[in-house]
Amino acid sequence: MLISSVSLSAILHGTLFTFGFQEAPLTAFHSGPQHSPYAMVLLPGLNEGPMALPWTTRIADAIAQRGWSTVQPTLSASFSGFGMSSLEYDTWELDMLMDHLVKLGKKHIMLVGHSTGNQQSLHYARFGKNRAPLVGCVLQAAMSDREWYVSAEPNHQKWIALARSMAAKNQSEEMMPRDAYSFGPVTVRRFLSLADKNGTDDMFSSDLTLEQRKAIYAPVQVKLAMILSGNDEYRPMTVQSELLLENARTAYPRFTVLKTIPGVDHAVTPVGGQIELVNTILSFMDTLDIPK
Repeated sequence: MLISSVSLSAILHGTLFTFGFQEAPLTAFHSGPQHSPYAMVLLPGLNEGPMALPWTTRIADAIAQRGWSTVQPTLSASFSGFGMSSLEYDTWELDMLMDHLVKLGKKHIMLVGHSTGNQQSLHYARFGKNRAPLVGCVLQAAMSDREWYVSAEPNHQKWIALARSMAAKNQSEEMMPRDAYSFGPVTVRRFLSLADKNGTDDMFSSDLTLEQRKAIYAPVQVKLAMILSGNDEYRPMTVQSELLLENARTAYPRFTVLKTIPGVDHAVTPVGGQIELVNTILSFMDTLDIPK
């Protein structure tokens, strides 16, 4: 199904609900056909939350025509909270979301990650305790936070050395200096996860060995799609998107879509690129092993 090229306003109608067992429950926004057994959970990147992506409404409207609802959670890691969170904590919260969605009648759930939301998606596909309803994941703009940081921060060696030193002194929950990381406040632990080699977030670096990449994908049991941006400003000039796609292909045989959208930035802001992105996600949905 091809989607319209007409510009869509950033408005979705739906239900805001709470989930989780904490004293202060988390929230998620549910739009589209809410009684459908099919749901897409959209996970954006660092410093982002619901409705952050320029193509949110476009993908939500497109999958609604196929009977899928859209769920946009606000996790502890959403917006500036990423620096105090972790992928393990994200997976714990996503487990609570999955439990809630199943109680709402959802039987088939797809995760669509953007940027660092890809680490959340892939970590959940690897370790989520309630991931039985998961049927697939889309990894959109799956860039290496580590390779970006090394290319963008001239003092990266200094800050990584400081973080390692603090971690060795049991100071992992202390905050890194303000100048160490431009995206926002970050603990030593999360900084090392994002910026150090073999950190928990280090899933998409071009220099990972085949054995490392296979180990990352080994626990995954669902089909995957990787959709990159041809002009991604967070990909170092020395790294080609074709290499990243080939690395994914050789690491995991159940990638059914591996594609670069030419001429678009990290967030896919051009309308033409958004249309191609959404149509690619719809094509990926056609490969999922679920009742039609």
